[in-house]
Amino acid sequence: MNSLYRDSRLYKLLAAGNAGTRVARSSLMMECIPNDKIGRVDSLFRAVGLMIRILLLSVFTGAVSLESVMMPYAILGAVLSVSLINGMGLIKTVKKEETDISQAM
Repeated sequence: MNSLYRDSRLYKLLAAGNAGTRVARSSLMMECIPNDKIGRVDSLFRAVGLMIRILLLSVFTGAVSLESVMMPYAILGAVLSVSLINGMGLIKTVKKEETDISQAM
């Protein structure tokens, strides 16, 4: 019973994160992309996301069967580290642009 409760909390957390990501993506697209192109851009993002998921699932499944369970964790750690570094660089760039825009006004 306790593990079922923990699993339901995990599902709620994942659902909230997934929904928040969808709302953020939709809001950003509505602000930045012309209305006649939103559907195409959204389809592109969804297709790329699906391809990344399929690729990672294939690599992780193959690594578990050939190597050990720790190899997929190492790959995932590397992917997350690269994503974190890219995200931090993006935040710095956006803050710098906001500062430049506010100083220009």
